[in-house]
Amino acid sequence: MERIGHLLLAVDGSDAALAAAAMAGLLARNCNSRVSIVVVHGDALLLLPGVTEAALPGSMPFNAFPKDEARKHAEAAASEHIIPSAEAALGTVPGGVSSVQLWGHTAEKLCRYAEKNDVDMIIMGKRGGGTFKKLLLGSVALQVVGHAPCAVTVVG
Repeated sequence: MERIGHLLLAVDGSDAALAAAAMAGLLARNCNSRVSIVVVHGDALLLLPGVTEAALPGSMPFNAFPKDEARKHAEAAASEHIIPSAEAALGTVPGGVSSVQLWGHTAEKLCRYAEKNDVDMIIMGKRGGGTFKKLLLGSVALQVVGHAPCAVTVVG
């Protein structure tokens, strides 16, 4: 690698992701790199509406909350909260900033995006923000480190 020209910043709204964004901003300014902010939504989010009626009687039933609506809601929330917070933590990036939202297995989607978009380094937090994700103790970060086609920086 001659230079770090393209950074992939993986974010999920957690404090660790914001720390990763600050690190990515520092690196991007020093290397004049561009940054792609990537949010990966797990397909499990689309299954939750079907479970709510059984778990929470009186809640919205599955057929009243279709998967495409759940997808739109998740993407809108990321566009309104997660991505702007990451952009603020990044600060000014001379090489430019773009954002993309993907669906599927998080580690797989991050590695595939990095490969297809000539990413030189992935920067991510060591673990996600949700209670369930915290129980996984950073398994996504471990999977990315093990399978990424480029360097990976994991920020605590």
